[in-house]
Amino acid sequence: MIRRNARILFLTTIEFRPPFNGGTTYSFSLFQALQKISDVDVCLLKEERKFRLEILHKAACLLRAFTSDIPLNVIYHSGMLARTMPDISSYDLIVSDHIEAYEAVRNFSVPCVIVAHNLEFKLAGDKLTSRATAFLLQLQARLERYEFAAFEQAAGVICISYSEQEIVQRINGRTCSIPDDHISPRRSALFMARSVLRDFRDGGRQC
Repeated sequence: MIRRNARILFLTTIEFRPPFNGGTTYSFSLFQALQKISDVDVCLLKEERKFRLEILHKAACLLRAFTSDIPLNVIYHSGMLARTMPDISSYDLIVSDHIEAYEAVRNFSVPCVIVAHNLEFKLAGDKLTSRATAFLLQLQARLERYEFAAFEQAAGVICISYSEQEIVQRINGRTCSIPDDHISPRRSALFMARSVLRDFRDGGRQC
């Protein structure tokens, strides 16, 4: 059994309480499942930005995108923060809700589970309205490299479907999926969290 006072940080790019669409319903169900086994803190990355004014935030993100290999959409959500997450070492597990949240905790030695709402590189064409900018920043190629590297590094990956799980499993053997018929994701969240916490309690690798 996992101790009840184990702490989980649920890191997200969008407020999901209350849920208002399919993605936030998915996030909310995962959050509720995790609450059944642990204390869960939520960090909304939008509130951690270095620049609160949107135009300044976008300009800073664009500049960084041209000077690094990190995809622009990842930088936008988690690559331009005012400070690092507080007391990361006090958490037993981090849940990165969306790949875009991962950059905020990528370099910490706390086990991290990524919730892959989609394979984002396949949706790269929808990320930017300007095709020229997407081409100059090589968004799809960068996203594919970033996603697969993150999946390989993560302690586990929760996929939204069996079909995507088959792809991610080639990179990280510790995956679970939400069935394609959209059964509640709570069982998958519980399975992954319990598995990861148990392994790291007993001494496993870290992301």
